[in-house]
Amino acid sequence: MNILQLEYQFHYLKKIGKSNIISVTDHYGTIEYANYNFFKFSKFRSEDIIGFPFNIVRHPDMPKSIFSNLWYTIKQEQHPWIGFFKNKNKDKTSNYFFSVILPIENELGKIIKYLSIMHPIDSFVSFVHKNSLDSILLKLSQVDFYNSSLKQILFEIINDIFDYLLPEIDKKYGVFLWKEEKELLELELAINLPDIIKKECKEITLGECLCGQSAFLNKILWDNGDEVKCLYIDEFKKNYKIVNIPLIYGKQKEGVLFVYLPKNLDVSKEVLVDFFCYMGYLLGVIIYKYNLQHKVKKLFENKNRDVKLIRINSEIINRLYEASGFIV
Repeated sequence: MNILQLEYQFHYLKKIGKSNIISVTDHYGTIEYANYNFFKFSKFRSEDIIGFPFNIVRHPDMPKSIFSNLWYTIKQEQHPWIGFFKNKNKDKTSNYFFSVILPIENELGKIIKYLSIMHPIDSFVSFVHKNSLDSILLKLSQVDFYNSSLKQILFEIINDIFDYLLPEIDKKYGVFLWKEEKELLELELAINLPDIIKKECKEITLGECLCGQSAFLNKILWDNGDEVKCLYIDEFKKNYKIVNIPLIYGKQKEGVLFVYLPKNLDVSKEVLVDFFCYMGYLLGVIIYKYNLQHKVKKLFENKNRDVKLIRINSEIINRLYEASGFIV
């Protein structure tokens, strides 16, 4: 790894640390470093965690199989592990995180530490009942992203969200995935929808129909059926309105969810907007995580080590310690 790569990774870690939770453990999982956001979320103090095993924040709801998979991935395969965690805080509360854990190498290429980067995925959801949110995210943390198809994962999670949070609807929906190389949206999932929709909407471009406009504008769009902006059959136009929800993670476009809502649905538009904002964010995280995990796996399986720029060198971590006043 040359000096330019070292500088890039150092400044990148400092930048992402402003909005994410960063921690470093030794080879055995003992915490050596944690940034400000770690303490802010966990309510722990430095003396509570530095020098202690990382499982001090492990929530008992998390199955052992998740951690077996994690350690096998980062120790045996020497790949980054990407997934979801439920952590416990000092005050007995909990939070869910989208997590990436990376091996750290010394100058000889030996793994000596592990870097954890976590992003909260529950703190922005204020309108959802705590038990419902907990059930959804706990199931998400147990999904096998390596051995399940993205279509199956989305189907199960979307149905669970509707069951827990909006059981009044008929579960007529579809998901488009953004294909960067083609610069268009491809229909991935179509549940309880007429065949004509599945046939005519296989691919759409940005700005085409409401789904394409929603993806282009990164904005939730509604169609009450008064204008034929989306493909309707008479029965659907009479009884349903369509909501189109962009699926994004950060600034990354991931797709669009479109849902047929009964026109007589007795839920305020304000509540529905909050609900679908939550769904759009959560599904965006899931799609991003699935694609990232499979890209990283391919990258690390490449025999040419020069392309493995995602590997973190121990010198970067030492500089991170120095910049934060930590001495290990």
